[in-house]
Amino acid sequence: GLADAGEAHPAQLSGGMQQRVGIARALATDPDVLLFDEPTSALDPKTTDEILDLIVKLRAHAKLAVLVITHEMHVVKRICDSVSLLDGGRILESGPLTDVVRQLDGRLSQALLGIPPHASVGHFPGTLVDVLSSGDKAATPVVAHTSAIVGAELNILAGSVEHLAGTTFSHLRIAVPPEADPQAVIDALRAQGADARLTRPEELEARR
Repeated sequence: GLADAGEAHPAQLSGGMQQRVGIARALATDPDVLLFDEPTSALDPKTTDEILDLIVKLRAHAKLAVLVITHEMHVVKRICDSVSLLDGGRILESGPLTDVVRQLDGRLSQALLGIPPHASVGHFPGTLVDVLSSGDKAATPVVAHTSAIVGAELNILAGSVEHLAGTTFSHLRIAVPPEADPQAVIDALRAQGADARLTRPEELEARR
């Protein structure tokens, strides 16, 4: 994508063009692996998406293994199929992206599918339950079905839907009214193929 910039000096190139030059320079050695260290940290959103699209195309057409170091969850969502979380020099979570985010309590799951902690603190009547569905189940009205099963109205307080590594994920936070048994709600959700757990207000306050 740099055919029109062949006579330009480096200082005349935009950040995205300079990034493309760096990629081209790396490809010139015919590598098996490309390592990107924060490849989008200094780019605007439009250029970021263009570079991420380029990385995906390179991986698909050149049969390259691509290793990306990043703090940006947008990058992970857009291009990664496997992920590792490092903290203090230790790998805390690792594996295929779709497996890692299915761990409702996991830090990467919270980062990639998380609901803002302030979305429901202090604004619900009842017990909080977080619900995670994936694949075909993400499009199933499991909360409505569960309301019918337990005979209580379950309120959806917040939620997010993401498409990661070819799989759709739905993360919802619901309020179970005082007259309903939260464990019965969790059991009914799990019986439908969703993951569910109690979410205590103090946990949300700690994340704020």
